[in-house]
Amino acid sequence: MILATHLIVVASSKENLFANWIIHECNFFINRKISFRDKGNVISVTDVKISKYDMPPIIQYYENLTYSNGFEKLYQYVRKIEIWDLDFNSKINSDHS
Repeated sequence: MILATHLIVVASSKENLFANWIIHECNFFINRKISFRDKGNVISVTDVKISKYDMPPIIQYYENLTYSNGFEKLYQYVRKIEIWDLDFNSKINSDHS
């Protein structure tokens, strides 16, 4: 997760969104984002029956896409790979300095 640019949560049910490991990973990524260590996006892809209010509060105000039409929009988020993202050694060194 330290080298992740985006956090993409794909869930088929409300219950899956509240799994302990999902909450842990979301908290970890968003805390890094808040502290300016990561600059990516938080995106969830869910069934159309799951509204943002059914999601854990930590991710409900980030982008929520549906299975039916979200994958093309998701591609728009992840298609750009910046030089910063490819320079793993610099990122690792700066995180451990």
